[in-house]
Amino acid sequence: MQSLSTKKRSTAARRPFSNGTRVEPSSSCEHQQLQTDLRHSFYCEGHHRLNGIEVSVQDDTVVLSGKVSTYYQLQLAQTIAMNSIDGMELQNEIEVC
Repeated sequence: MQSLSTKKRSTAARRPFSNGTRVEPSSSCEHQQLQTDLRHSFYCEGHHRLNGIEVSVQDDTVVLSGKVSTYYQLQLAQTIAMNSIDGMELQNEIEVC
């Protein structure tokens, strides 16, 4: 339960303000929270192969890496990440084996 409230706080920090100004994750603490949020989202999706995907954040780029068994799982991980990173770049290095 505590993780969900942390996730809501983190997501709210990336939403645009009412005047249109965007707040992007910039500190290492925010990057770590984004990594945690994405891993949690992969876990909640229910596909056990998504649990092995590594998430790293470098500057304004989120990097996904690891191995999955189907292209569907690769697309699913990419879609989850794209819906969560709000204005950051996504580099997908996931391999299908």
